[in-house]
Amino acid sequence: MTSKRVTKGTVTSAEKKHRKSLSLAVKLDVLKCLDSGERQIDVCKAFGLAGSTVRTIIRNAAKIREFGKTTTPLTAAKLSRARPPIMVDMERLLSIWIEEQTRRRIPLSFLSIQAKARSLHERLQRDLPKGSTVDEFKASQGWFDRFNRRAQLHNVAGGGEGADLNAEGAAAFKRTLARLIAEEGYGPRQVFNVDETGLYWKRMPRRTYISVKEKMTPGFKVSKDRLTLLVGGNAAGDFKLKPLVVYHSENPVALRGFSKSFLPVLWKASRKARITRVVFENWFTSYFCPAVKMYCAKNNLAHKALLLLDSSPGRPTTLDDLSQDVKVVFLPPDAASVLQPMDQGVIADFKARYTHQTFEQAVRAADGEKALSLTEFWKDYNIRHAVENIASSWEEITSRAMNGAWQRLWSDCVPEFEGCDRTPQAVRENILALGKRLGMGDLEPSDIDELIESHQEELSDEDLLSMDQQRALEEGRPNHGDEEAPARTLTMAHLGRAFELLEEACSIFSENDPNVDRSAAVIRALHSAANCYKELQAEKKKAKRPGKFDSLPLRAPGSRLLATTFATIPSTSGAAVRPASRDEGSFDCMTIKAEDPNKDSDDGGEQLTVVLTIAPMLGGNGREGN
Repeated sequence: MTSKRVTKGTVTSAEKKHRKSLSLAVKLDVLKCLDSGERQIDVCKAFGLAGSTVRTIIRNAAKIREFGKTTTPLTAAKLSRARPPIMVDMERLLSIWIEEQTRRRIPLSFLSIQAKARSLHERLQRDLPKGSTVDEFKASQGWFDRFNRRAQLHNVAGGGEGADLNAEGAAAFKRTLARLIAEEGYGPRQVFNVDETGLYWKRMPRRTYISVKEKMTPGFKVSKDRLTLLVGGNAAGDFKLKPLVVYHSENPVALRGFSKSFLPVLWKASRKARITRVVFENWFTSYFCPAVKMYCAKNNLAHKALLLLDSSPGRPTTLDDLSQDVKVVFLPPDAASVLQPMDQGVIADFKARYTHQTFEQAVRAADGEKALSLTEFWKDYNIRHAVENIASSWEEITSRAMNGAWQRLWSDCVPEFEGCDRTPQAVRENILALGKRLGMGDLEPSDIDELIESHQEELSDEDLLSMDQQRALEEGRPNHGDEEAPARTLTMAHLGRAFELLEEACSIFSENDPNVDRSAAVIRALHSAANCYKELQAEKKKAKRPGKFDSLPLRAPGSRLLATTFATIPSTSGAAVRPASRDEGSFDCMTIKAEDPNKDSDDGGEQLTVVLTIAPMLGGNGREGN
């Protein structure tokens, strides 16, 4: 049997067939040749293309020409259809919602994300101009897989429901933790926990007229402006960490000119006001580890610590590699809500105290000299006031509350546990009383509970839209708060005026208070508290003392400086002459020439020029310059 003859153009099965990619420029050239009337077979030969390739180009001619009109590079070998803007917006809002659910430790599944995506898509469709056509969005499995890759989602369950609480896993972790603490020799003062929480820093009870009015006003609702906090401390309750505040702007208007390092909190910025891995890692290395080292040294403790964290996406898994003295252990994801100490009433107590601080400030403003109404006070309340209230509210959390929060996870470190602390309830009752003083007569205890719990509420589609619009507005606005602002300066005039007012206040107390002991004690306390500013004033006065020539006018008012010449006076003793210098006191002679601007040499008149020669005192031989 004769074998078949292999021709030159035949491709054997042993040879690998490579697919050829054509650039946009080549495809456009093929279409131009065809438009000019050339035959397909001639175009195939000219470009070395197969007939099927040319026919595919003809079928996609409209798409190719459309891409030719855009900024798509002509060298692009693959043409992808641009994603509709509504899909881009929907997925951006969906990402924010997913991050919010994750922060609240609400398990996510394919079905829950699919339902939210459909809801957001339908909501965005309502804002499209009339007559706009949008492809049907089914939130299919294929779309979810592509979105999952783009968003890099973690811990998304494939079934319909998220993971339930694992009681056995929680009990096993508690045993493992107790064994680790015993083996490594950690004490209650060396075991730490931190947790993050959201805070809507400018929010009133839902039924107040301020909230009702805001709800009726179109646009961004300031009550939806949120920041994220990271708070925590040790199991003994005697060391509370400085709160970390993450806001969506690095330099909001209310903080322009203030040094962030002197705020009563740690200040960080993130576009979505989230604690990212980068932010958390920076907090761990720049603040937590040094703070623990100082605390251990101050209390004569071994320099070692155990940090317990939840498994949120913003927690780097490599923290153990960043410190030899701090061991990091992650709580089981399906039991963190019942084991994490900061979740056992500490954060709720803090938010109640924050609300109490805000109401108390409103009452003081109403009773003060300006007698501000609640609406006026609320209009002036800004992020700087919120930062101050956050710091003071965290300071009010007692060591007993911090220690008692560890009862579920590590009961051995809470030897005198006396049940639930009544302090949070007392704070709520005080908030209710303050609200009534502010004119909120119909305020009920349930309103206060609802306000405190609302910081954990799920964001609705409208909330996501308004937040996204506000962030976009701020990012594109001229003179945005993230721009550099001049640093605030405490001048001598400011200090002088402040001390005048201080002395005036002390004089009023001294001359009018019948209780001499009380007025004297207050005056001593005021002067003691202001001593740091007196020291600052003394330093400024010392730095402002004039030098030898500081007060010498070098030109008359209105004159124009022509030239300044530095020279060296010749030595009459034959000694070596040092070169002239511009440094104060180091030159031998300085000549300054200035002219009268009222004299014009172009009009034929004589130009008046003043020459001033200055020779400083020559020390050492009693001679004096001319």
